[in-house]
Parts: sequence; structure tokens; C-alpha cells
Amino acid sequence: MALQEVKKRDGHRVKFNKLNIRRSILNANDSVSPVEQATDDEVESIINRIANIKKECVHIEVIQDIF
Repeated sequence: MALQEVKKRDGHRVKFNKLNIRRSILNANDSVSPVEQATDDEVESIINRIANIKKECVHIEVIQDIF
């Protein structure tokens, strides 16, 4: 089993989408200095770690804690 859904802050569930995670990481990168930004390889690693969470659904805060 791999991650299927993400529980948003307002409580509703959405289908897990790697592109949304990538977009969030890149937005976070824009808010920090270049030396603190995740590299392309690190972004891929983070996305893969999240995608391979062995739960059907996790809260968005769990995902944010990973990156």
C-alpha cells in the first residue's frame, strides 16, 4: 500500500498528487535563501518518501514535516 489521500487542514481529503507536492516544495524553496533550497535530487527524494508512506491517508502537516 502506498499513500492514496491527503487530509487537508479543513478536514477534507484529496487524492495524493506528486505534482502538488513538487509545487509546494518549489514554493517553499522560493521563500528561503539559495543555500537552504532543496536541490532537484532532494526534491525527488522527498516526493518519493512521501509517495511511499505506508498509509492510505495522512494529514498535510505530516507531509510538511518531511520537507
